[in-house]
Amino acid sequence: LLGGFAAGAAARQLVLAGRAARRSGRSFLHGITGRTNGGMIVHIGVVIVAVAFAAASSYSTSAKLRLEEGETGRVAGHTVRYLGVEERQVGDRRVVKALVEVDGGKVHAPALTQFPNATQTIGTPSVAWGLDEDVYLTLAVSPEREGGPAIIGVIVEPLVSWLWIGGGLMAVGTLLAVAPGGRRRRPTDPTSVAEVDEPVLVS
Repeated sequence: LLGGFAAGAAARQLVLAGRAARRSGRSFLHGITGRTNGGMIVHIGVVIVAVAFAAASSYSTSAKLRLEEGETGRVAGHTVRYLGVEERQVGDRRVVKALVEVDGGKVHAPALTQFPNATQTIGTPSVAWGLDEDVYLTLAVSPEREGGPAIIGVIVEPLVSWLWIGGGLMAVGTLLAVAPGGRRRRPTDPTSVAEVDEPVLVS
């Protein structure tokens, strides 16, 4: 609530500055250029980052699903379907990818990589991006036999994408703040200029 109030106040200032610029025949962008209005955009970005960080850290959900091929599980309202694995040799590495469908859409491929003479495998997550929530997928345990079950790690974090949006607004606001201000200099009133008598040449 406090974040919304702060962002709303800053946005109102930008709208007023843009309208004033339009009334004076300038563009909206020209009206919001300068230290004050650029700072307002940075302020909005900071609010968005703070709210997104609080939501992502406080309301995340994690689970590990043991799924057979074709089996479906649900985590925080999202449907995760395990379609099987793909295994291949890349140079001296052995890569096992799990094919995982999220909410009936794109198929993602979290993987485990095994290096020779290494005691542990290295996991490579896959992320289903979204404006409201991100779904992080990992292959926690690969199948022990062909066609066997795998353990899929699922982490759902809300508003993570808004961290990037807020950071982008902060960068844009900084650029606008260092740009020349949008205020136009007032024309000099000719009546306010003191008249100076022309010099008289004496022959």
